[in-house]
Amino acid sequence: MLMAIARPCLLMAFALAPIIALPQRPTCKVLPNITAFLLDLDGTIYIPGGLISGASTFVHGLEERHIPFVFLSNSGAKGAEGVRAKFLTPPYVLQDKPIKLDQAHTAAEAAATYLVENAPHSARIFVIQGMSRYGTFTDSFLRVLKRLAPPSLLKSWHWRTDLTDAEVEQWAADSSLGSPTYVVLSHDGQISDESDDPVTGRAGYADWSLVLLIICYPVHIGAAGPTVCSHMHSSSSRTGLFW
Repeated sequence: MLMAIARPCLLMAFALAPIIALPQRPTCKVLPNITAFLLDLDGTIYIPGGLISGASTFVHGLEERHIPFVFLSNSGAKGAEGVRAKFLTPPYVLQDKPIKLDQAHTAAEAAATYLVENAPHSARIFVIQGMSRYGTFTDSFLRVLKRLAPPSLLKSWHWRTDLTDAEVEQWAADSSLGSPTYVVLSHDGQISDESDDPVTGRAGYADWSLVLLIICYPVHIGAAGPTVCSHMHSSSSRTGLFW
């Protein structure tokens, strides 16, 4: 009698084994009815130091069965191209071919899309960002923004990663009078930057400090536009924060 009951469950477990590497539970019967997957990355597909056991088998099983999936990440330091590069770099190699760019979406891309859809021509944008490096590939919020923004809009924006005290005061004053100004915090907790500021040519900020907070505060308080955040969990009743 027990074998008669157990046999269908065992057959189901073996049938789903190429997709699900974990031991099967009674609730596994819902899996055949799932038509698409949204997959978190950190702690779900990989952890620091490598892929989680079964991740490659799971993704390979989805592709074999033509089940669509998208990797989602709250990373502010890379876009879909950065995710693809990570999956091609040891010890995070997911498979022997790159993922498609429409199979990943990150917080950096969400923040960049928000600016593209809301920041008008000639807006001022102050960026504090993090960097991601995988092999020879480097990614960051600004690199994502440059890939997504129409060239004419990007060229019209006054974006900066390095501001002098005088510029901070001027931006804050102009913002309070209605000049569109945005503060972007897009990182993975740690901040770093490259020599990319279009005015000073210097790299942006590489660590959190009182100086950086002093710079951000007046621009943020005076900002006519909201502070755009990815991965930074904050709240503000005055300007609104997005992540």
